[in-house]
Amino acid sequence: MERRHFLGLALSPVMLLAHPSGAAEINGWHMTGKAPTEYELSIDTQAPTPGGKSAKMRARTEKPSGFGAMMQLIKADSFRGARVKLTAMVKTEGAEVAGLWMRVDDERGSLSLDNMMERPISGTANWKQYAIVLDVPKESTAIAYGLILNGKGTAWATDFNFEPVGVETPVTGKSIPKRLPPASTPTAPVNPKFEQ
Repeated sequence: MERRHFLGLALSPVMLLAHPSGAAEINGWHMTGKAPTEYELSIDTQAPTPGGKSAKMRARTEKPSGFGAMMQLIKADSFRGARVKLTAMVKTEGAEVAGLWMRVDDERGSLSLDNMMERPISGTANWKQYAIVLDVPKESTAIAYGLILNGKGTAWATDFNFEPVGVETPVTGKSIPKRLPPASTPTAPVNPKFEQ
């Protein structure tokens, strides 16, 4: 499993907004990730689901070169200052690694992330509800979320839902530390006319 590629969800919010995938998109959703064109995204009406329809993400090859992620980005306005739980029903078939993912961003980058890397869904599993819980700080601007598949197999998801929860519900993800400039960083321009 290429765990290092999962970091792309945390470190590259711009990638998630503008990465051309070449894959079919579902209204409101699109593909992103390290290798989005190596995965196929479609609506499935054949797999029995609680809601009747689901998103289906399938690896086009036995050994994709990276992960694919189905995603949606929403404004954080309605959830600022709250602890939020994302739930969805997920099913897998022969999946190497799959899971829900959710990331909270502010204007400078990512604040927190959970991609279920520490509790992945693998192999074949019937429909089950999974959950992610993250804090949405007051400075948050956006929430990105969806389904991730890393490697071979197929994953389905449906019935995505957000709800505020109390502080007694533990968060499942991790905060992403801000990268501060080193102490040696100058406070003013140095040698701007190249005279030294």
